[in-house]
Amino acid sequence: TARQAVQVEPNCANAHAILGLALGNQLETKPGLAELVKANQLDPSNNKIAMSLAQAYLDSNDLNTAEKVAREVIARDPSYPTAYYTLGRAYARRTPTPENLKEGIAAFEKATQLKPEWGDAFAELGRLRLQFGDTKGALQALEYLWKRGVRTEESTFNLANAYRKVGNTQRAEEVTKEFKRLSDFYAKYDALRKRLALNPNDMELALSVGECEVELKNWGDADLLLQGVLRARPQDKRVLTALAKMYEGKGDKQMALAYRARLANQGENKKP
Repeated sequence: TARQAVQVEPNCANAHAILGLALGNQLETKPGLAELVKANQLDPSNNKIAMSLAQAYLDSNDLNTAEKVAREVIARDPSYPTAYYTLGRAYARRTPTPENLKEGIAAFEKATQLKPEWGDAFAELGRLRLQFGDTKGALQALEYLWKRGVRTEESTFNLANAYRKVGNTQRAEEVTKEFKRLSDFYAKYDALRKRLALNPNDMELALSVGECEVELKNWGDADLLLQGVLRARPQDKRVLTALAKMYEGKGDKQMALAYRARLANQGENKKP
């Protein structure tokens, strides 16, 4: 569709941008980058297109140009958090010299100030501060994530490391246990996804992957898998429980209650 849009409207920046993103998602980095460059040329003041272009430069390991595009957006709009995040990533992927670390930390600090709910930015900020030797600052960023329940393998590993560096052995051990739990979960998740790719009609596998997606708060993927299982197994308590949990996580209380009611009815139907 994007290719057709480009042919129909060759001067439409959005058409070129969507085609560039689609190609990039298929790992066709070079042609995707070319389309995003064209989109940026057609609409040079469009910050969303510019940041997609900067991301494409990062994907092609052109860190200097990614930095340049991010700084251009910041110059136009100093309150645009994605530009600071992208700038931080451009420095985070370079050799961790003190200067590169300082620049990356400053960029991620600004991104977190503008968008305090941005977990990835806090995780990167904590990682770079730890590399820079600012253990106290790293703890501040990583504990913020921990208290919000945002716990990835990397951020949890770095938090445990920071606790060890300040001599808090007890907390380091507690967080290390969580890191091991997460490692086991992701190993199971990856194995299930690979098996499902080979057996896409296996409802048990689809349900297991769907439950993992709920845990990861990947609502779109979870919904797609769980609704497919529900059509095949409308009375399955596991899928009803997973759907209720998904809607609770999304904040849709009405749908969550509806699935809880279906679960309750299942129990009532079994009574003599």
